[in-house]
Amino acid sequence: MAVVFGLLIMAISIALHLLRISDNTRPAIQSLAFALLIGICIAAPTIGLEAISDIWIPGTRWPMLMQFWPPLLLSVAMFAILSAVPNRYWLPLWRSLTASVAAFVIAMALGFNHNLVTHTRHERAFFADLQSVVTQDRLSGKQFPRRYFIQLLEPAPFLPVALLEDPYARTIIGRDVTFRLVTALPEPSEGRTLLIWRHGNLAEPPGQVLR
Repeated sequence: MAVVFGLLIMAISIALHLLRISDNTRPAIQSLAFALLIGICIAAPTIGLEAISDIWIPGTRWPMLMQFWPPLLLSVAMFAILSAVPNRYWLPLWRSLTASVAAFVIAMALGFNHNLVTHTRHERAFFADLQSVVTQDRLSGKQFPRRYFIQLLEPAPFLPVALLEDPYARTIIGRDVTFRLVTALPEPSEGRTLLIWRHGNLAEPPGQVLR
């Protein structure tokens, strides 16, 4: 990523030099207001959805804006810094800051997308394992509707928050299946299956016979 960051700075700096930007293009306060207006228009639907929805609670949809919000805030900060700079220093500083910030944002977006791909891969593996367990329980004649209690023995940031566990299970697995993520497994009983998530796989707890 350091190499990518350096190459991006060089490429963006060359592009800005070729544009032959003059001091006459110095931004005005109207451009800042317009940028903030765009940000508000993009963020408002997400804020409204999280405010009125029983499923999408505050914070659940906000990550969708993460690749937009940091560049906007950085642009506002750059504007505030450059607004106090004399005209003769504005252009070189603008080129340097723009190249550095743009390269940083692109590198961060690449890293963010990499994390999304990794989380999606783990999420698919989790629900594929859970689907396999549910299918085995159906074939063995176990009681349904059925609840699955899953103890996490390693971090699983890709899994939904507690309020979304049941909607995820009904959508992906079936309408007669619910699951809960727990710190300690309850006692086995009819109508529930106990599992642990470890080393990227779901498995039965050691030393317990599931009913």
